Amino acid sequence: MKVRYIVGTLTEANCPGASKYLPEIRKALLENEDYGTADRLTRKMQGPFTQSYMPLGDLRITQNFGGASVTAYYRDLDIERAVATTRFKVDNVVYTREVFVSAPANVMVVKITASKPGALTFNVSAASPLQSSLATLKNGELVLTGKAPAHVDPSYYNPKGREHVVQADTSGCNGMRFQARLKVVTNTGTVKQEAEELAIRNATEVILYFTAATSFNGFDKCPDSEGKDEKALSQFYLAGALKAGYKQLLQQHLADYKKYFNRVSLEIHDSLGSRNPQAKLPSDKRLLSYSKEPSILL
Repeated sequence: MKVRYIVGTLTEANCPGASKYLPEIRKALLENEDYGTADRLTRKMQGPFTQSYMPLGDLRITQNFGGASVTAYYRDLDIERAVATTRFKVDNVVYTREVFVSAPANVMVVKITASKPGALTFNVSAASPLQSSLATLKNGELVLTGKAPAHVDPSYYNPKGREHVVQADTSGCNGMRFQARLKVVTNTGTVKQEAEELAIRNATEVILYFTAATSFNGFDKCPDSEGKDEKALSQFYLAGALKAGYKQLLQQHLADYKKYFNRVSLEIHDSLGSRNPQAKLPSDKRLLSYSKEPSILL
């Protein structure tokens, strides 16, 4: 299992002087209602591309079953709850992973369980394609710290003689810093350091709390020299998540999510009723049937 966070770079290198047009655009819109002029001026703020987003890093969960067959594999995303579930069986043991991201707490929570006591054994690690370092702590924490480049051209913008990835910005503002922290919590089994991984052995239920923060401090501030303390932020988020615990975090997440999700509902009735032979089939099998015989109703 891999989970990816992204971090962006902010710079005016791709369109120098763009900000000077903003007051003129506001005047055209708010004072004169001159939308044509505002549109033309807006185009002067657009460079040849927009800044790239890059992966902060990957959280990797590795389970080794020694070649045993994996059966009854199941995945879903419950969009009413914004909770993702993965479930499978190995040697009559059912393994379940539930994942959600709490916006109020700024934490991703991964709950992993086994139907047989002590059957849960796996390793957790992290990696980043950006300049970074990884540390594992004796208290069951993993810390990924790094910095994004000062400037990155997108893959579709490749003029010759240009440095497409700039680590150090000669204009005086280096890239955004970041830190991600993972805490492993379990009441059974053991958690130990193994090189740059955390090894969980003989557990029944494990909860992973994963937080991330950057030094971004607003569009008008250098994310390096004027940036926020991303290390203090990631520690603060993690401490708050651990204090709240799994059940409270889930309740907060559901309350926060549902107040947006429940604003709109859509219900589609099957007008054919029992005459539709595909009505009870899952979408993947219905699409497969349709590809073989387009006349079959979806």
